[in-house]
Amino acid sequence: MKAENDLLKFNTARELHNHVQQIRENYHEDMISSKMKIRQRAMTLYFIDRVCSVLGHCSVSKVALHDWYNKHTSTNS
Repeated sequence: MKAENDLLKFNTARELHNHVQQIRENYHEDMISSKMKIRQRAMTLYFIDRVCSVLGHCSVSKVALHDWYNKHTSTNS
């Protein structure tokens, strides 16, 4: 069971690799939004991304973040 969960995490991280650059571009663009909530969300994403990059083991968190980001940017932008 644990091996299956680990495999799922690794596969998710591999798939996320294809989306990381677009997520970064999106939150960098959102940093200059006229809406405070969008700027705050962008800064939060930036800090999470930086911490994960330094620690090197947050890839699964980024997947959840990517899904959340897509859901919220399509309705709040």
